[in-house]
Amino acid sequence: MLKATLEQLRMFRALADHGSYQQAAEAVFKTPSSVHHAVQKLEEQLGMALFTVHGRQSVLTPKGQVLLRRVRHLLGEADDVQQVAEALSGGVETRLRLAIDQAYPPEHLYAVIDELMHAHPVIRLEFHETVLSGAISMLMQDEADIAIGPEILPGALNEAVGSATFVAVASPDHALFQREAPLKREDLIRARQIVLRDSGSGKRLDSGWLGAEQRWTVNHLGTSIRLVVSGFGFAWLPETAIREHLTAGRLRPLPLPATPLRRTERKKPPQPQDLVGKVIWGESASFTDSNGDAMEIADWNLCPTDLERLLEKARETGLSYHWGNINLSDFDFDPKRLPALFFSGVRTLRLSDNHLQALRQYVLDGGMVICDSIAGSPHFYESAKAIFLRAFPECRLRVIPPDHPLYHMFVDVTSASYRGRAGTNEPFLEGLYIGSRAGVLFSKFGLGCGWNRDTTRLAQLPQATYYNVKSAGEIGLNLAAYIIG
Repeated sequence: MLKATLEQLRMFRALADHGSYQQAAEAVFKTPSSVHHAVQKLEEQLGMALFTVHGRQSVLTPKGQVLLRRVRHLLGEADDVQQVAEALSGGVETRLRLAIDQAYPPEHLYAVIDELMHAHPVIRLEFHETVLSGAISMLMQDEADIAIGPEILPGALNEAVGSATFVAVASPDHALFQREAPLKREDLIRARQIVLRDSGSGKRLDSGWLGAEQRWTVNHLGTSIRLVVSGFGFAWLPETAIREHLTAGRLRPLPLPATPLRRTERKKPPQPQDLVGKVIWGESASFTDSNGDAMEIADWNLCPTDLERLLEKARETGLSYHWGNINLSDFDFDPKRLPALFFSGVRTLRLSDNHLQALRQYVLDGGMVICDSIAGSPHFYESAKAIFLRAFPECRLRVIPPDHPLYHMFVDVTSASYRGRAGTNEPFLEGLYIGSRAGVLFSKFGLGCGWNRDTTRLAQLPQATYYNVKSAGEIGLNLAAYIIG
């Protein structure tokens, strides 16, 4: 039985690759005499000559060439075993199960996987293509290690990793393009719609507009695309998945009205009457002015008509909602009853641990918290960020990007005007993402000042920085629409 060691075989390979004992020794970090001894002993064990000497070069014999091919394979297998052993001892998983929603842009995923495989080449990947709640369902049933999808898992580590834009499309010769533009809801109701079936094993989700009287339901995005390209119906499809079809003219976007269609024609429970609550916090003080009028000043209410004026403007666009003052001690923290809470002020924000824990659960359950720094106060702004970062240690503070719906839901906000020294002419908001949504929003510069409209007193403060009435109103409309969802 051959008793050659892996070390001998590595030195044999090195000599075959370099042709000299000196260079082979440097390649395997040995002395030339060690390489010579190892190769000589291997030849004795095999009973054959593996090298011949031509000048100063050691050249493989025909038998040596045959052996080298087998040795390369054997050493490759040995290196793989070593990597697996190191991965196991280092706590690295040898298998990674990914549940990926079919709408997620694949180029984003492939770039990350390429980096992963370079760092951990021994990991075996398992891909599961899912739809809607399918990714989270697999994660909850321990069938996946990482899930990428449109839903979040309350109480778990959720991170926003991107977004997908859906486009309503049909083939160019579809009958919908023969109708007068823009299309009416009745046009779509009478047409055939291709929809994707939720792959989750629990309660199935509906997403997007589902109002067509005739629907074909499929399991895979690729099937949906092929049916639409073939003219069998229309569908809302991820723009990244159909980009080539759009460029080639095999698909065309439908001429939909500017006002979005309702997401579904099914009956829904009425939306809550109150949209946002203004949180009462901190201390207040009362005084009497020179005219004998009593006034009460509270940090939370320095812009007393901010939400009132904002929702007045929202009602002009058809968003009929109301607001109210909220005391956290009496609040039930039910986002279905009140979808958003609004904190504002200039002093340091302080909340009890119980209230902070309740606010965390409120956001995880679907609620939204907005923190608005009146007049750009750094005290309120920094303290609000610190408090909610403590409540959500698994989240990172992110700047809201220019393409976020908060800047485009109703009005395209690409620039902003400020009173004071903002140092920018672009809107600036930050947030903590819960899944793919901004669950906690921070405005460094006062939005409520612009909503309140009366900025006479603020104009007397040289350090005050806040949005002007127009910019605050546009961002506010988008914010109201974003809260509604």
